[in-house]
Amino acid sequence: MMSKTLRSAAVGAVLGAVAIGFAACGGSNHALGPGSYAHPKKAHRSTTHPTRPTQPVPSPSTHPPTPNTPSYLHPPSGQPWTVPGSAPWVAAQFVKAMNSVSWQWSTPAQYLYDARSYMTPAYYDLLNSVEQRAIRDGGAPGDTTYWHNLHVRRDGQYAAIDFAYTITEAGVTPTSQVVRVAYWLGQIVGGVTEPVNTEHVAMIEDLSMQKVDGAWKVAGAQSPTAG
Repeated sequence: MMSKTLRSAAVGAVLGAVAIGFAACGGSNHALGPGSYAHPKKAHRSTTHPTRPTQPVPSPSTHPPTPNTPSYLHPPSGQPWTVPGSAPWVAAQFVKAMNSVSWQWSTPAQYLYDARSYMTPAYYDLLNSVEQRAIRDGGAPGDTTYWHNLHVRRDGQYAAIDFAYTITEAGVTPTSQVVRVAYWLGQIVGGVTEPVNTEHVAMIEDLSMQKVDGAWKVAGAQSPTAG
């Protein structure tokens, strides 16, 4: 299966030209459904925050914007990510699906199947081709042990959304925008969901959104240093 590092690289790469990236990855376009991936290995998923670059998420109540501070560093009032169908809501669902893993899964690639409905077809094809290549390469060292222990111990991981909103400074059109999602990673231990540890800095994803057939979809992930 695709390692956590490889998955982060695929999701965190600059994908402004998704079609070009897809062609470079081989253009695999296999259908994916529950149980489609029967490979016994599972990429090792860290029980701590991934090592991708993160940014501090200031609290709007304690760190109000100043005239010299870009407004996109501060979540707006309200909760736009709770409105089903909105771009922030779709981005939040995508982030939750992509950062989850469960001992109840029958396939290590369940995350990709769960996130598929929130992605553009081209972006899904890109991530699917990366997953297929990881399967052909035999997965990462320790995958078999990790996947076995996950089921035996009934462990897992989930993402809790802190906020998600449109970055207006990045440009907004009727069919495109960029959404910033902040989230926390929590663990499932012995089948019991543990609370997230908010003492650490929240994770950040900046996602390029496109409207496809009237619905917002994730078209790519911007570099952690973008903006």
